[in-house]
Amino acid sequence: MTQSSLALARDIKRPTREAMLQRAPSVQHFWNDNTNLFENAWKEWEQTEDIDGVTLDETNFAPALRAAVDAAWNDPTDDAAVKDLWDEVFPGVYKAQFFDPEKLRILRGYMDKAANADIPLRPPYGISLNRAGAMLDPRSEGYLGAPGFQAFYHGLMNRYMRPGEGFSGSGGSFIDPEARRVESLKFDPGVALIHHGSVPHASEPITEGSRSNFVLWLYGQHGQVARGEAEVPALAPEDRWTVPNVPSDGFAPF
Repeated sequence: MTQSSLALARDIKRPTREAMLQRAPSVQHFWNDNTNLFENAWKEWEQTEDIDGVTLDETNFAPALRAAVDAAWNDPTDDAAVKDLWDEVFPGVYKAQFFDPEKLRILRGYMDKAANADIPLRPPYGISLNRAGAMLDPRSEGYLGAPGFQAFYHGLMNRYMRPGEGFSGSGGSFIDPEARRVESLKFDPGVALIHHGSVPHASEPITEGSRSNFVLWLYGQHGQVARGEAEVPALAPEDRWTVPNVPSDGFAPF
């Protein structure tokens, strides 16, 4: 009897943590050689898994953000409301309510079920950070390939990112080298921080409870990023509120 893709993926022998830490060539081969198997396994999982009617869509985002983004897409010259939602809380670091705190249980529930699917997932940087982690983008091997999640993820990236759970501790420290100032910023449920990668920063330890993060990196073709000291070009609203129509180069930074 032929095993299903889901069963094969769950039974496959996985790389050891030592091999992942050493970035052994066999680990890269493992992900590359099983790309199709894992993609098919995620499709089967989503069709058969009881996910309690979970729907990942734009209703998971904060209502104010959703309304402002909708208005900007309808009229690109009307995007001031999006900018007004973001407060500069540290030089070069901006904060806004991104997810609806009332809907976080839906997103968290789905991600918990995906983590427990027993389908191999490649963690960020190729090694396990904190207790868990997974790559989300199809350009990264071993990504979370469930079709429903991918539709949600691409909607988030294309429509939002291109242009109440209890925990304590686990803030983010940001450093201003010129002012010689360090400030700890608290992560509230559903709140997003956006900053240039050149802003020195570090995570602080969780002292109680748990926290889950979506970490999203924005970059151009071939991994190009603007340098922190570079002048940011002024874009017309019509250019900000567009989805790139050029084929992806398939570059993945991690």
